This record gives sequence, C-alpha cells and structure tokens, in this order.
Amino acid sequence: MPAFLVIVLIAVVSAFGQADTTEMAASVPEWGNIEIESRLSVDSLPQNDTLTFIVRLRIKGNPDDYAIADPGNPPIANLDLCGTSQANKTEGAGSEITLIKEYRYSYTPTNIGMAYINPLRIQYIYVPNGSSRNLATGRMEIMVTDAIIPDEPVGILPFVIGGVVLIAIFVAVLIVRSKNKRGLLAENEVSLSSEENTRQLLHEVKKEAGDNPEKAIDAFSRILIGYITEKYKIDARSLSDEQLISALEMKGVPGGVISNLKESLELSDKVRFAGLSAHPGDADMVELGLESLITYGERQNRETEIEQSE
Repeated sequence: MPAFLVIVLIAVVSAFGQADTTEMAASVPEWGNIEIESRLSVDSLPQNDTLTFIVRLRIKGNPDDYAIADPGNPPIANLDLCGTSQANKTEGAGSEITLIKEYRYSYTPTNIGMAYINPLRIQYIYVPNGSSRNLATGRMEIMVTDAIIPDEPVGILPFVIGGVVLIAIFVAVLIVRSKNKRGLLAENEVSLSSEENTRQLLHEVKKEAGDNPEKAIDAFSRILIGYITEKYKIDARSLSDEQLISALEMKGVPGGVISNLKESLELSDKVRFAGLSAHPGDADMVELGLESLITYGERQNRETEIEQSE
C-alpha cells in the first residue's frame, strides 16, 4: 500500500512539473516579448452588411528591437475585401510602455452560409539576436444570413433629412468663409518621411506581386535601392553590393542591420541575375532586410525629434 501512494505522489509531481514548463514556453526570452491577438466585430451578419477583422501586436519593451514584416491580407472564403488600415498606439508609461500595432480588414459577405478568415501569419526578427519567428491568428468563422432590406422612408422623413443636409451645407459654407477672412485656410504641405513613403510602396508592391516571389524580390530590391539613395544620399544604383555595404557602414548603420542587408542583397542578386528559382520564403527574407533598415531609420527620426524638442 505505501508503494502505491509513492507512485501516485510521483505522478502528481510530474504533472505539475509539465504544466510549469508549458507556461514558461509561452514567453521565450530569445524571441522577445511580443504577442498577437485577433477578434471580429461580429460573428454573424446579414449578407448586405460589413464586418471588421482586427489584429493587434503587443510589443513590450523597446519596439526598435523588432523588424516586423508587412502581414499582407489573410486568406478568406465567402468574403470580399473592401478596405484595410493600420495604426500604432502606446500604453503605459516609463519602462512599462507597450506598443500596439493594429491592422484592420473590412469585408462584405459573398453568399449566404458560412464564411471564413484563415490564419494571418506575421513574421518578425528579434534584432538583438537575429532570431526569426512567425506569429499567427486563429481561424475565424462567420455566419452569413439573409440580407436585410431597409424600409423605405415615408411621410415627412425625406424632407426632414433634406432640411438637415441643407442646414449642414449652409453652416459649412459660413465656416469656410469665416476661416478665409481670418486667413486660417493657408495650405500646409504634409511631407511624408522616407520611411513612410517606402512602407507605402512596400504595401502596394506586395498586393501587385501576389504569389509571385520573383516579381516581389525584384520590386523589393528596387525599393531598397531607392530608399538608400533618398535617405543616405548615396548613388546606390552605381555601386556594387560590397561598395554599398561599406558606404552604409560609414553612415553609421549598425552591424545587425548590415548583416540582414548582406543576406537580402545576396539572395536578391541570385534570383534577379543568376536565375535562381525563388519561393515565398526567399521573398520574405529580402523583405526583412529592407524592414530592418527602415526600422533603423525610424528610430533615427525619433531620436532627432527628441533632441529638437529638448
């Protein structure tokens, strides 16, 4: 009987030990401190309505430690994409700041029945040690029901709406004229930074390239050369890879970023000029080299803004 109790005790202790190991594996130090979460605005909607799929990355600590690839759009079924947007915000203060990167996707259903949003995968590099990892959302299921046809307005409602619209237009005209009189309507050009322009180009190229990694790699390489030329005032098109890397090192680009760029340029040359057959992972690697340099440039911009504000 005592021997039986000892066996049971060992089994219980072993079970607790396994539970602790699983909990610790959820936050592996060498991957940094980054989490992904996702949700739907609704899980059931009429066929003529719109739903929003929201994905958030929570980054604790220094956001410059992460080079995050553009996630693109998740695979979908029985849905049509009608819009996307991205935004960043921070929570907390001091050493407890959390950066939240939010991606929003708007969809309209195609047919009545079940619709699906398959996992969205986001790849990132943890810059301090160069480790790469994929984050993914879960699969979302949405029930699509019959379209709801709104009732036609009756009675005086159309006239009320029309009156409200006319009043709003009248007020808007008065406001504009008032601002013109006070000289408050001077046009202010809002110039985008090199990093913002490059990210917009990157987003457009990923849409156009689709599932063609060779086309994506060629476009990423051209964007990289253009960004270096604009940002660092280097005639990157006339330099070899070795000369380009040397010029960036002289500009103070850190070693971790340089290492990523070397891999990106080498792989790009093999695909573009040596006829190497590329796969999606190669396109991701070239993109991550560009992302690493852009992230460094954004960090430089923030440091300059802080110095100018002091």
